[in-house]
Amino acid sequence: MKKIAIILIVLVFGVFAFFGFKAASKLLPSNRVPSINLTASEPTPIPLQQNYLFIHVDDLSVKSPRLISVWVVFDYPSTPPQLMTLPVYPSQDSFADDLIGKAFKLDSKKKLSSRFLSQLKKVYEIQVDGYILADDTAINFSNLWLTGTESSPLPLTDETGQPTQGLLFSEETSWLQFCQTVSSGSAGSYFNAINWSQLLPDHFYTDLPFNTITLAMDQIIHAAAPAKCDVLFNE
Repeated sequence: MKKIAIILIVLVFGVFAFFGFKAASKLLPSNRVPSINLTASEPTPIPLQQNYLFIHVDDLSVKSPRLISVWVVFDYPSTPPQLMTLPVYPSQDSFADDLIGKAFKLDSKKKLSSRFLSQLKKVYEIQVDGYILADDTAINFSNLWLTGTESSPLPLTDETGQPTQGLLFSEETSWLQFCQTVSSGSAGSYFNAINWSQLLPDHFYTDLPFNTITLAMDQIIHAAAPAKCDVLFNE
């Protein structure tokens, strides 16, 4: 598990550093990294990476929703913004999946248990800055707003209770479509199509302030150049 975490961290920060350097070189002259100047009073601030969990459950309107999947979204607010997504549950590590799956629990207000968050942080050695919960209804709406067509419901689990390959492939496909939309500069069409009244309060929950979410959307939509977005695969 630690080896996976180390590879993940090195990969993510290595790519961010590469893209960050390229982004800095493309900034307007007034914003470029200055040459060495002993009289400079303050260094240029470096944007901080944020790590968010995107958690898919079957139905948020019931007392005990079933955990379907967990993705980590790495958000680096550079110029242009950079996003990466990585599936962490289910994975090829049955021991890690068991720890995370058994720890999953929501309270009556849809808040995640501290034990679940602690297990995720421990297993993958990442700092979690917030999370989003979405159920099947929210996912189907999202796919509709993303592609313009309704998706056919897929079986969630097989006879053993494990997520089906079709479901996992469907989620990877949705993230790839999202990244293609973001990278093409068309994210505004997707974000503007979101109908929050269809999601709240029964199908969507987040511990993030909504101004944080709307600010992130605004930064992607109005970036000087299309945001960079990639989907990583935890194999």
